[in-house]
Amino acid sequence: MSEPTQNPDGLYTTGEIAKLCGVSVRTVQYYDTRGILIPSSLTEGGRRLYTKHHIGYAMLATREFISSASSCSF
Repeated sequence: MSEPTQNPDGLYTTGEIAKLCGVSVRTVQYYDTRGILIPSSLTEGGRRLYTKHHIGYAMLATREFISSASSCSF
């Protein structure tokens, strides 16, 4: 699997962050709406852009969610 391309400013799109973290685009969007992942900037078209720093936050949030979900008993 090849790493998503980075734009010249070193920023990643929502889709690229999702691919790097192994989650869906919808998950990254959810993290954004909940204030877990705040984009570094927006393009003129309104696309959210993230740095490599955000990848760690997304991975940590996903691990925390999976951990808390697996401790629930149904």
